[in-house]
Amino acid sequence: MAWLGRVNGVCGDEYVQLEADVIQYDDEQWRALPEKVRGRLGAWCMLQKTEKFLCYLPDTDFSKHDAGLAGIVVTDQCIVYCKHHRRGSVALDEPGELLLSQDGPFFDVSYHCDNHRRRLVRVRGPDGSELVRALDALQRPLRVVEVIAS
Repeated sequence: MAWLGRVNGVCGDEYVQLEADVIQYDDEQWRALPEKVRGRLGAWCMLQKTEKFLCYLPDTDFSKHDAGLAGIVVTDQCIVYCKHHRRGSVALDEPGELLLSQDGPFFDVSYHCDNHRRRLVRVRGPDGSELVRALDALQRPLRVVEVIAS
């Protein structure tokens, strides 16, 4: 990487993206994902070079064959989501709360702040638990609330 910077320079956008990609590939959790899934995630989830990838949770409306086309990516700085034409991110330092509402074996994930609700995705029960564990371990201001259906 240093050699490439000396030869081609380090001030271009291409170098910044390459550096971010190289840092990502060194990440064990990122490498654990199948190559096809990593490629699909790259289309809607561009991580900054300062971010650490933690996990990817697929959306339940997509089959296992379509893994990587939609879902949630959790990093140490934000949650990035994609479902059909709805994409975005929520910084973990933002006020508000992430609400996981149980609907049978699934969780609907949404973000609430200042009387505004943004629907994110729908994940399977075990993935909802993994999301809660990942965010709790980070100890960030974004609060996670689980609503269990009765």
